[in-house]
Amino acid sequence: MTEKTNVIIDDDLYMDVDTSTINSKSNNKDNTANVVDISSKFDEINEQLDHIEVSVYQLEESLTPQTASYHNAGIFVNIVLGIIFALIIILLIL
Repeated sequence: MTEKTNVIIDDDLYMDVDTSTINSKSNNKDNTANVVDISSKFDEINEQLDHIEVSVYQLEESLTPQTASYHNAGIFVNIVLGIIFALIIILLIL
């Protein structure tokens, strides 16, 4: 008689590899394992992952240097550095 191959998922859950079902270790009165319906949980997880993917894409797009805020900051820094260098040159000449 062959033994069933089980993969332990959690303290109370295991997966039967032969039948591809996820069962609970706690038994019923009939001494049979409870089959856990996880298809709805996967749908919720996929929705959350889609939301996270959209957020990550928006974060990556916000960090591109072509945005107006980075352009304005670059112009401001160049103006300030230009004024500082001009003052240093004027002080060296006088």
